[in-house]
Amino acid sequence: MFVAKKYYELKEYHKSYNYALITNEINDNIDASWIIFAKSLVKLNEKDEAIKTLEKYIEHSHSSQAKILIDEIKS
Repeated sequence: MFVAKKYYELKEYHKSYNYALITNEINDNIDASWIIFAKSLVKLNEKDEAIKTLEKYIEHSHSSQAKILIDEIKS
């Protein structure tokens, strides 16, 4: 997770996406990794995929952070 966040800060969105994906595969209950994952998708011009991913995540997590991010992406 730390690596994904660091790459996001460095604007290395492909790497950030990949490390967030790895984190999500290890533990799919970490809000922060899903947020970085979705934000990276947006930066990679994959808005629709980011929204779909967050919607699926919200179904089982009920994450308020993910809901807020969806609203931000859509606006």
